[in-house]
Amino acid sequence: MEFFINLICVILYSYLLGCFCSAYYLVKICSNLDIRNINSGTVGARNAGRIIGKKGFVITFVGDFLKTVLALGVTIYFFRLDTNFSILLLLSSIAVICGHLFPAQLKFKGGKGVVVFTAIIFVINFLALLISLSVLFLLLLITHNQKLSISASVLTTIPISLILMNHYPLFLDPVTILAIFIAIILLIISHLKKAHANI
Repeated sequence: MEFFINLICVILYSYLLGCFCSAYYLVKICSNLDIRNINSGTVGARNAGRIIGKKGFVITFVGDFLKTVLALGVTIYFFRLDTNFSILLLLSSIAVICGHLFPAQLKFKGGKGVVVFTAIIFVINFLALLISLSVLFLLLLITHNQKLSISASVLTTIPISLILMNHYPLFLDPVTILAIFIAIILLIISHLKKAHANI
């Protein structure tokens, strides 16, 4: 019974924190516009940057990153010693990214989730993030293709995590690696949906 109460609490606060889409509120405050109706319509850092400049990108990036760290940080702080900790961390990760992708108060039209995914990897194992970012920058230098580089660096997080799990695990185990895998699937679905909507 206690596990199910914890489970509901974790999903609830993680989803609600994920629903706070920084780009939407920042653009609304700065220009009184609805970001969902401008340019790509994506409620994310890149679209905020297009509308209100570099500060829009930076503030949105930091806001979305911090809300994710806060959600997972609360889970780690309160449930680190719980026997079901890995499951709760998995659910917290999935709930926060779902909140960002499908925020209820914005009629389930949110961002693409790249910043939130980055923050999840940062919390679970920052070394995996550093290696993935290295792959990203290397591919950018070689290909100059942003979408290809981001996609490849995101996909490398799985094999990197599997390797690090045996040498420098932090919060890495099979369950949290499953969280990363599910987050990648959600990212792919989100990007495909938004690409189809823009055709």
